[in-house]
Amino acid sequence: MILVFFGAYALFIGGAQVLTLVYPNEIFPTEIRAGAVGFGTSVSRIGAAVGTWLVPVALQNLGIDVTMYIAAAITLVGLIVSWLMAPETNQMDLNDAASLDNLPPAFESDNVQTVMDERT
Repeated sequence: MILVFFGAYALFIGGAQVLTLVYPNEIFPTEIRAGAVGFGTSVSRIGAAVGTWLVPVALQNLGIDVTMYIAAAITLVGLIVSWLMAPETNQMDLNDAASLDNLPPAFESDNVQTVMDERT
């Protein structure tokens, strides 16, 4: 069973890595795109470094079974957060996708809109 989970994880993570280059460029308005994509890339690199350090520690202390279940759980949490918070950009042109009018409900607040209004 662990081998199946590991294989699925390896298969699906390849698609997710490609999306980290394309999707942020679609959803951020031009005015903040470079900073937002840079911030997202920085956070992903920090996560990769922490994961690279933690996996051998987890393998030694918890074993391969528990380590792989933890990796699967983290991936599932990422899927759920993305599903709930990331706007769908399918069949949208770039201007519509980058519009702040299309934010998911989790991001709809006066604070976010006020900050964005100040930047434009």
